Amino acid sequence: LGRLRSPKDRLCDEDRIEKINELEETIARLLKENQQYILMDKKVADAVKFLTLNLSYNEVISHIIRLAEEISPADFAGLYLYDNTSGCLKLSSPQKGTGYVKRLYLPGEGMVGASAKNKVLVSRETDRYPDENPQEGESRSRTLDIAAPILFNDDLLGVLYVGGIHNPDGNEKRLLTMITSFAGVLLRNSVYIDDARQEANTDQLTGLYNRRYFFRKANEELVRARGYAYPLSVFMFDIDDFKAYNDANGHTEGDVLLVSLCEVVKKITRKTSVFARYGGEEFIVLLPNVDKKNALLYAERVRSLTEKHPFPHRELHMDGFVSISGGISEFPSDGDTIDGLLQMADEALYESKKNGKNMITAYGSSHDAAHD
Repeated sequence: LGRLRSPKDRLCDEDRIEKINELEETIARLLKENQQYILMDKKVADAVKFLTLNLSYNEVISHIIRLAEEISPADFAGLYLYDNTSGCLKLSSPQKGTGYVKRLYLPGEGMVGASAKNKVLVSRETDRYPDENPQEGESRSRTLDIAAPILFNDDLLGVLYVGGIHNPDGNEKRLLTMITSFAGVLLRNSVYIDDARQEANTDQLTGLYNRRYFFRKANEELVRARGYAYPLSVFMFDIDDFKAYNDANGHTEGDVLLVSLCEVVKKITRKTSVFARYGGEEFIVLLPNVDKKNALLYAERVRSLTEKHPFPHRELHMDGFVSISGGISEFPSDGDTIDGLLQMADEALYESKKNGKNMITAYGSSHDAAHD
Protein backbone atom coordinates (compact mmCIF):
# COMPACT_ATOMS: atom_id res chain seq x y z
CA LEU A 1 0.00 0.00 0.00
CA GLY A 2 3.04 2.27 0.35
CA ARG A 3 3.63 4.75 3.08
CA LEU A 4 2.42 8.27 3.64
CA ARG A 5 4.99 10.90 2.60
CA SER A 6 6.04 13.36 5.26
CA PRO A 7 5.81 17.17 4.78
CA LYS A 8 9.57 17.19 4.53
CA ASP A 9 9.51 14.70 1.65
CA ARG A 10 6.79 16.69 -0.14
CA LEU A 11 8.89 19.87 0.26
CA CYS A 12 11.88 18.09 -1.25
CA ASP A 13 9.73 17.02 -4.22
CA GLU A 14 8.54 20.61 -4.75
CA ASP A 15 12.13 21.90 -4.66
CA ARG A 16 13.13 19.20 -7.11
CA ILE A 17 10.28 20.10 -9.47
CA GLU A 18 11.14 23.81 -9.24
CA LYS A 19 14.78 23.11 -10.05
CA ILE A 20 13.76 20.92 -12.97
CA ASN A 21 11.53 23.71 -14.30
CA GLU A 22 14.35 26.21 -13.92
CA LEU A 23 16.71 23.85 -15.71
CA GLU A 24 14.22 23.34 -18.54
CA GLU A 25 13.82 27.12 -18.90
CA THR A 26 17.59 27.55 -19.01
CA ILE A 27 17.93 24.83 -21.62
CA ALA A 28 15.16 26.40 -23.72
CA ARG A 29 16.81 29.82 -23.47
CA LEU A 30 20.22 28.44 -24.43
CA LEU A 31 18.70 26.55 -27.36
CA LYS A 32 17.03 29.74 -28.53
CA GLU A 33 20.27 31.69 -28.22
CA ASN A 34 22.17 28.96 -30.05
CA GLN A 35 19.64 28.95 -32.88
CA GLN A 36 19.86 32.72 -33.07
CA TYR A 37 23.66 32.60 -33.30
CA ILE A 38 23.54 29.85 -35.91
CA LEU A 39 21.05 31.87 -37.95
CA MET A 40 23.08 35.07 -37.63
CA ASP A 41 26.32 33.25 -38.47
CA LYS A 42 24.71 31.99 -41.66
CA LYS A 43 23.35 35.44 -42.52
CA VAL A 44 26.73 37.03 -41.91
CA ALA A 45 28.50 34.37 -43.99
CA ASP A 46 25.98 34.78 -46.82
CA ALA A 47 26.29 38.56 -46.63
CA VAL A 48 30.08 38.46 -46.75
CA LYS A 49 29.96 36.11 -49.74
CA PHE A 50 27.45 38.34 -51.53
CA LEU A 51 29.24 41.57 -50.73
CA THR A 52 32.51 40.13 -51.96
CA LEU A 53 30.88 39.78 -55.36
CA ASN A 54 28.93 43.06 -55.26
CA LEU A 55 31.20 45.68 -53.84
CA SER A 56 29.44 48.94 -54.61
CA TYR A 57 29.43 51.29 -51.65
CA ASN A 58 25.63 51.66 -51.54
CA GLU A 59 25.08 47.90 -51.69
CA VAL A 60 27.43 47.38 -48.75
CA ILE A 61 25.52 49.98 -46.71
CA SER A 62 22.17 48.47 -47.61
CA HIS A 63 23.15 44.97 -46.50
CA ILE A 64 24.79 46.11 -43.29
CA ILE A 65 21.51 47.78 -42.33
CA ARG A 66 19.53 44.71 -43.37
CA LEU A 67 21.62 42.49 -41.11
CA ALA A 68 21.11 44.91 -38.23
CA GLU A 69 17.34 44.80 -38.77
CA GLU A 70 17.38 41.01 -38.58
CA ILE A 71 18.86 40.96 -35.07
CA SER A 72 15.45 41.64 -33.54
CA PRO A 73 12.26 43.61 -34.32
CA ALA A 74 13.13 47.29 -33.91
CA ASP A 75 11.68 50.72 -34.65
CA PHE A 76 14.76 52.01 -36.46
CA ALA A 77 17.94 50.80 -38.09
CA GLY A 78 20.38 53.14 -39.80
CA LEU A 79 24.01 53.73 -40.60
CA TYR A 80 25.59 57.09 -39.81
CA LEU A 81 28.65 57.72 -41.98
CA TYR A 82 31.44 59.90 -40.66
CA ASP A 83 32.26 62.88 -42.88
CA ASN A 84 35.90 63.87 -42.39
CA THR A 85 35.34 67.26 -44.00
CA SER A 86 32.50 68.45 -41.77
CA GLY A 87 33.32 66.26 -38.78
CA CYS A 88 29.66 65.15 -38.64
CA LEU A 89 27.88 61.81 -38.70
CA LYS A 90 25.32 61.80 -41.51
CA LEU A 91 22.49 59.30 -41.85
CA SER A 92 22.96 57.25 -44.98
CA SER A 93 20.30 55.94 -47.30
CA PRO A 94 18.59 53.50 -47.42
CA GLN A 95 17.43 52.95 -43.84
CA LYS A 96 14.35 51.88 -41.93
CA GLY A 97 12.15 54.23 -39.88
CA THR A 98 13.94 57.52 -40.57
CA GLY A 99 11.38 59.50 -38.60
CA TYR A 100 12.64 58.20 -35.28
CA VAL A 101 16.00 59.93 -35.05
CA LYS A 102 18.05 62.87 -36.27
CA ARG A 103 19.83 62.75 -39.60
CA LEU A 104 22.95 64.50 -38.36
CA TYR A 105 25.05 64.11 -35.21
CA LEU A 106 28.25 65.65 -33.95
CA PRO A 107 30.79 63.45 -32.14
CA GLY A 108 29.74 63.35 -28.49
CA GLU A 109 26.11 64.24 -29.23
CA GLY A 110 23.55 61.61 -28.21
CA MET A 111 24.19 57.88 -28.34
CA VAL A 112 25.42 58.00 -31.93
CA GLY A 113 27.85 60.81 -31.17
CA ALA A 114 29.04 59.16 -27.94
CA SER A 115 29.75 55.90 -29.76
CA ALA A 116 31.69 57.80 -32.44
CA LYS A 117 33.70 59.93 -30.00
CA ASN A 118 34.74 57.06 -27.72
CA LYS A 119 34.78 54.35 -30.41
CA VAL A 120 32.81 51.96 -28.21
CA LEU A 121 29.37 50.37 -28.26
CA VAL A 122 26.78 52.40 -26.37
CA SER A 123 23.38 51.06 -25.28
CA ARG A 124 20.30 52.23 -23.41
CA GLU A 125 17.43 50.12 -22.08
CA THR A 126 14.00 51.61 -21.38
CA ASP A 127 10.82 50.23 -19.78
CA ARG A 128 7.64 51.18 -21.61
CA TYR A 129 3.94 50.54 -21.20
CA PRO A 130 1.99 49.35 -24.24
CA ASP A 131 -0.28 52.41 -23.98
CA GLU A 132 0.27 56.03 -22.96
CA ASN A 133 -2.26 55.58 -20.12
CA PRO A 134 -1.45 52.17 -18.62
CA GLN A 135 -4.06 50.35 -16.57
CA GLU A 136 -3.39 49.12 -13.05
CA GLY A 137 -1.43 45.88 -13.11
CA GLU A 138 -0.52 46.23 -16.78
CA SER A 139 2.95 44.89 -17.51
CA ARG A 140 5.67 46.96 -19.02
CA SER A 141 7.75 46.07 -22.09
CA ARG A 142 11.47 46.68 -22.48
CA THR A 143 13.14 48.36 -25.45
CA LEU A 144 16.83 48.58 -26.23
CA ASP A 145 18.79 51.14 -28.24
CA ILE A 146 22.32 50.31 -29.47
CA ALA A 147 24.94 52.42 -31.22
CA ALA A 148 28.09 50.60 -32.36
CA PRO A 149 31.10 52.20 -34.08
CA ILE A 150 32.38 50.95 -37.44
CA LEU A 151 36.16 51.16 -37.55
CA PHE A 152 38.96 50.39 -39.98
CA ASN A 153 42.46 50.36 -38.48
CA ASP A 154 41.01 52.41 -35.62
CA ASP A 155 39.76 55.06 -38.07
CA LEU A 156 36.09 55.92 -37.58
CA LEU A 157 33.97 55.20 -40.67
CA GLY A 158 30.55 55.46 -39.07
CA VAL A 159 28.12 54.27 -36.43
CA LEU A 160 25.49 51.56 -36.83
CA TYR A 161 22.42 52.45 -34.77
CA VAL A 162 19.47 50.20 -33.96
CA GLY A 163 16.75 51.81 -31.86
CA GLY A 164 13.62 50.51 -30.18
CA ILE A 165 14.49 46.79 -30.09
CA HIS A 166 11.43 45.19 -28.49
CA ASN A 167 11.88 42.80 -25.54
CA PRO A 168 15.62 42.19 -26.01
CA ASP A 169 16.96 38.80 -24.99
CA GLY A 170 20.51 39.91 -24.13
CA ASN A 171 22.29 38.83 -27.31
CA GLU A 172 21.73 41.95 -29.39
CA LYS A 173 24.97 43.70 -28.40
CA ARG A 174 27.12 40.73 -29.28
CA LEU A 175 25.35 40.21 -32.61
CA LEU A 176 25.65 43.89 -33.52
CA THR A 177 29.35 43.80 -32.61
CA MET A 178 29.70 40.81 -34.92
CA ILE A 179 28.25 42.84 -37.79
CA THR A 180 30.33 45.96 -37.19
CA SER A 181 33.52 43.91 -36.86
CA PHE A 182 33.53 43.15 -40.59
CA ALA A 183 31.51 46.16 -41.76
CA GLY A 184 34.57 48.43 -41.56
CA VAL A 185 36.60 46.18 -43.87
CA LEU A 186 33.72 45.91 -46.35
CA LEU A 187 33.06 49.65 -46.41
CA ARG A 188 36.71 50.58 -46.91
CA ASN A 189 37.14 47.87 -49.53
CA SER A 190 34.06 49.06 -51.44
CA VAL A 191 35.54 52.58 -51.57
CA TYR A 192 38.73 51.20 -53.12
CA ILE A 193 36.74 49.14 -55.62
CA ASP A 194 34.49 52.07 -56.58
CA ASP A 195 37.55 54.29 -57.04
CA ALA A 196 39.22 51.66 -59.21
CA ARG A 197 36.09 51.26 -61.33
CA GLN A 198 35.78 55.02 -61.69
CA GLU A 199 39.41 55.30 -62.74
CA ALA A 200 38.98 52.49 -65.28
CA ASN A 201 35.92 54.17 -66.78
CA THR A 202 37.11 57.78 -66.98
CA ASP A 203 39.57 59.85 -68.96
CA GLN A 204 42.43 60.99 -66.73
CA LEU A 205 42.66 64.53 -68.13
CA THR A 206 39.04 65.62 -68.51
CA GLY A 207 37.28 63.35 -66.01
CA LEU A 208 34.80 62.35 -68.73
CA TYR A 209 33.90 58.75 -69.47
CA ASN A 210 36.44 57.07 -71.70
CA ARG A 211 35.93 55.30 -75.01
CA ARG A 212 35.68 51.83 -73.47
CA TYR A 213 32.94 52.87 -71.05
CA PHE A 214 31.09 54.68 -73.83
CA PHE A 215 30.86 51.54 -75.96
CA ARG A 216 29.62 49.45 -73.04
CA LYS A 217 26.91 51.94 -72.11
CA ALA A 218 26.01 52.61 -75.75
CA ASN A 219 25.35 48.94 -76.40
CA GLU A 220 23.23 48.70 -73.24
CA GLU A 221 21.18 51.72 -74.34
CA LEU A 222 20.81 50.29 -77.82
CA VAL A 223 19.22 47.16 -76.36
CA ARG A 224 16.75 49.34 -74.44
CA ALA A 225 16.01 51.45 -77.51
CA ARG A 226 15.19 48.31 -79.49
CA GLY A 227 13.07 46.87 -76.71
CA TYR A 228 11.05 50.01 -76.03
CA ALA A 229 11.11 51.35 -79.61
CA TYR A 230 12.50 54.77 -78.74
CA PRO A 231 15.13 56.78 -80.66
CA LEU A 232 18.81 56.96 -79.77
CA SER A 233 21.05 59.70 -81.13
CA VAL A 234 24.81 60.10 -81.30
CA PHE A 235 26.55 63.50 -81.39
CA MET A 236 30.23 63.47 -82.35
CA PHE A 237 32.30 66.66 -82.39
CA ASP A 238 35.83 67.98 -82.25
CA ILE A 239 37.64 71.31 -81.77
CA ASP A 240 38.34 73.13 -85.00
CA ASP A 241 42.05 73.70 -85.74
CA PHE A 242 43.11 72.29 -82.38
CA LYS A 243 46.62 71.52 -83.67
CA ALA A 244 47.11 75.19 -84.53
CA TYR A 245 45.98 76.15 -81.00
CA ASN A 246 48.49 73.70 -79.51
CA ASP A 247 51.31 74.92 -81.75
CA ALA A 248 50.64 78.54 -80.85
CA ASN A 249 50.07 78.16 -77.10
CA GLY A 250 51.72 74.88 -76.07
CA HIS A 251 50.30 71.49 -75.12
CA THR A 252 49.67 72.50 -71.52
CA GLU A 253 47.35 75.28 -72.66
CA GLY A 254 45.79 72.83 -75.08
CA ASP A 255 44.95 70.56 -72.13
CA VAL A 256 43.43 73.54 -70.30
CA LEU A 257 41.22 74.19 -73.33
CA LEU A 258 40.05 70.56 -73.43
CA VAL A 259 39.12 70.58 -69.74
CA SER A 260 37.38 73.97 -70.01
CA LEU A 261 35.35 72.87 -73.02
CA CYS A 262 34.20 69.75 -71.18
CA GLU A 263 32.93 71.87 -68.31
CA VAL A 264 30.93 74.02 -70.73
CA VAL A 265 29.32 70.98 -72.34
CA LYS A 266 28.63 69.14 -69.08
CA LYS A 267 26.55 72.04 -67.77
CA ILE A 268 23.95 71.62 -70.53
CA THR A 269 24.08 67.82 -70.85
CA ARG A 270 21.45 65.65 -69.17
CA LYS A 271 22.53 63.09 -66.60
CA THR A 272 20.90 60.35 -68.68
CA SER A 273 23.26 61.16 -71.56
CA VAL A 274 26.75 59.66 -71.82
CA PHE A 275 29.41 62.29 -72.53
CA ALA A 276 32.81 60.79 -73.33
CA ARG A 277 36.20 61.69 -74.71
CA TYR A 278 36.54 59.72 -77.92
CA GLY A 279 40.19 60.53 -78.50
CA GLY A 280 42.47 63.57 -78.70
CA GLU A 281 40.26 66.62 -79.23
CA GLU A 282 37.30 64.49 -80.33
CA PHE A 283 34.25 63.94 -78.10
CA ILE A 284 31.00 62.03 -78.30
CA VAL A 285 27.62 62.25 -76.58
CA LEU A 286 25.08 59.43 -76.48
CA LEU A 287 21.51 60.77 -76.24
CA PRO A 288 19.00 58.09 -75.18
CA ASN A 289 15.37 58.69 -76.16
CA VAL A 290 16.33 61.78 -78.19
CA ASP A 291 15.48 61.97 -81.89
CA LYS A 292 17.63 63.62 -84.55
CA LYS A 293 15.70 66.90 -84.50
CA ASN A 294 16.17 67.42 -80.75
CA ALA A 295 19.75 66.13 -80.89
CA LEU A 296 20.45 68.83 -83.47
CA LEU A 297 19.01 71.49 -81.16
CA TYR A 298 21.21 70.29 -78.30
CA ALA A 299 24.31 70.10 -80.49
CA GLU A 300 23.72 73.59 -81.88
CA ARG A 301 23.52 74.91 -78.33
CA VAL A 302 26.88 73.29 -77.57
CA ARG A 303 28.36 74.86 -80.72
CA SER A 304 26.98 78.31 -79.92
CA LEU A 305 28.18 78.28 -76.29
CA THR A 306 31.63 77.15 -77.39
CA GLU A 307 31.93 79.96 -79.91
CA LYS A 308 30.96 82.57 -77.30
CA HIS A 309 32.92 81.19 -74.33
CA PRO A 310 35.99 83.23 -73.24
CA PHE A 311 38.55 80.42 -73.50
CA PRO A 312 42.18 81.45 -72.89
CA HIS A 313 43.97 82.77 -76.01
CA ARG A 314 40.75 82.69 -78.04
CA GLU A 315 41.46 86.09 -79.57
CA LEU A 316 44.65 84.72 -81.14
CA HIS A 317 42.99 81.60 -82.54
CA MET A 318 41.90 81.57 -86.16
CA ASP A 319 38.82 83.85 -86.36
CA GLY A 320 39.25 85.14 -82.82
CA PHE A 321 37.26 82.42 -81.07
CA VAL A 322 37.28 78.67 -80.40
CA SER A 323 34.76 76.61 -82.36
CA ILE A 324 33.65 73.03 -82.83
CA SER A 325 32.28 71.01 -85.72
CA GLY A 326 29.96 68.08 -85.21
CA GLY A 327 27.87 65.33 -86.76
CA ILE A 328 24.69 63.58 -85.65
CA SER A 329 23.20 60.17 -86.40
CA GLU A 330 20.07 58.46 -85.09
CA PHE A 331 18.89 54.94 -84.35
CA PRO A 332 17.15 53.34 -86.13
CA SER A 333 16.98 55.58 -89.22
CA ASP A 334 20.77 55.87 -89.74
CA GLY A 335 21.91 52.50 -88.43
CA ASP A 336 21.03 49.65 -86.09
CA THR A 337 24.42 49.13 -84.45
CA ILE A 338 26.64 51.44 -82.40
CA ASP A 339 29.49 51.04 -84.89
CA GLY A 340 27.13 51.97 -87.70
CA LEU A 341 25.82 55.03 -85.86
CA LEU A 342 29.37 56.19 -85.10
CA GLN A 343 30.35 55.82 -88.73
CA MET A 344 27.37 57.91 -89.86
CA ALA A 345 28.05 60.58 -87.21
CA ASP A 346 31.67 60.70 -88.31
CA GLU A 347 30.63 61.18 -91.94
CA ALA A 348 28.32 64.02 -90.90
CA LEU A 349 31.19 65.57 -88.93
CA TYR A 350 33.34 65.41 -92.06
CA GLU A 351 30.63 67.27 -93.95
CA SER A 352 30.71 70.03 -91.33
CA LYS A 353 34.48 70.35 -91.75
CA LYS A 354 34.22 70.38 -95.53
CA ASN A 355 31.52 73.05 -95.54
CA GLY A 356 33.46 75.60 -93.49
CA LYS A 357 33.69 74.28 -89.89
CA ASN A 358 31.92 75.75 -86.84
CA MET A 359 28.71 73.91 -87.73
CA ILE A 360 26.65 70.81 -86.92
CA THR A 361 25.46 68.40 -89.60
CA ALA A 362 22.82 65.70 -89.20
CA TYR A 363 23.58 62.60 -91.26
CA GLY A 364 21.55 62.46 -94.45
CA SER A 365 20.65 66.15 -94.35
CA SER A 366 23.84 68.08 -95.08
CA HIS A 367 21.79 70.89 -96.59
CA ASP A 368 20.29 71.44 -93.14
CA ALA A 369 23.64 72.00 -91.47
CA ALA A 370 23.34 74.37 -88.52
CA HIS A 371 25.72 77.30 -88.25
CA ASP A 372 25.93 81.04 -87.73
